[in-house]
Amino acid sequence: HRLPASSAPAHMALDASGIDAATQLLALQIPIPAYTPAKAFVMILSNVFVICTMSIQGKSLISGTSHDEMVESFGITWLLSGTSLGHIVGAGAILGLSASGVL
Repeated sequence: HRLPASSAPAHMALDASGIDAATQLLALQIPIPAYTPAKAFVMILSNVFVICTMSIQGKSLISGTSHDEMVESFGITWLLSGTSLGHIVGAGAILGLSASGVL
């Protein structure tokens, strides 16, 4: 089954001037904080800290469970949950350190 080319509704076409205006508005109005190696370092430390200290079903690296056992038991769930929480902690640390003038 092939649909005829004329079956697409006319209102689906995008107006290039509208997209350009929206892009310019976003570029001018939203301040994006600059990337710095110090912020990256804080984010890396936050992720490593959370992954090493988080406990899943009573198992954690800090309590002596081996890395291999954690990977066998939880697999990608361990990594994704650790980095998800690590990014939340890292974002909070970066915002707090930036507000206090450290970063």
